[in-house]
Parts: sequence; C-alpha cells; structure tokens
Amino acid sequence: MDVPLAFCLSKLEGPQKTFANNSTLDDSGLIPPSPPSSDYFMSTIKVLCNDVFHALSDLHPWKTYGPDGVPPSVLKNCASVHAPCLAKLFQLCLSTSTFPSCWKFAYIQPVPKKGDHSNPSN
Repeated sequence: MDVPLAFCLSKLEGPQKTFANNSTLDDSGLIPPSPPSSDYFMSTIKVLCNDVFHALSDLHPWKTYGPDGVPPSVLKNCASVHAPCLAKLFQLCLSTSTFPSCWKFAYIQPVPKKGDHSNPSN
C-alpha cells in the first residue's frame, strides 16, 4: 500500500508539537565544542560498492520514508542498480569533504515508554 508523503508528514505534526512542548532542554547557554587541531588526520575511507549493496539490501521495507521521500522498499529492491552510483557519490563526498545540505536533515520520532504518553519522562 502506497501512502502519500504529505499524509505521513501531517500525521507527524501532532507528536512533534507534543514532544517540543514537553521538552525542557535549554541549550542556549552552551558553548559548541571546538574543532580538532589542524594536525588531526583521518585515514582515507574507501566506500565499496559491495558494502553499499549490503547496506541497501538490509533495509527494512516497512520503515518510514526519510526526508528525501524515497521508500526503503525502492532502495532495497533496486540495490544492485543503485549501489555502484551511490558508492561513487559517497566516495566523492568523503574525498572532497562536501556533503549535500539535504543530507543533514532527518525525521526523528520519539518512542514513549510504557505509562502516560503525556509525561515527558516516559
């Protein structure tokens, strides 16, 4: 069953507002961490097509869409076609230290524990 992305997003607005209203985190006075020293070096990371293929193949098709709107079932079922292109793209991003801004967003859904769902400690 295909569910429109707009419908999924509208269903998330209620829990997001509840979570935001119940949150007591005040990070306005925090100082961001300083970056590592300039002599810091990270070894080269190699992105292999086979690793990307296995990561795509292991996706759970019933999980929700990401901000890109691509269903996990599409990525999983087309893993053999997408893996080589994605591996090259990921390698390029790592080698140039350039990442698309749209990759820096995610949907976060809090999962309440047992008990009263309106209690922030749950």
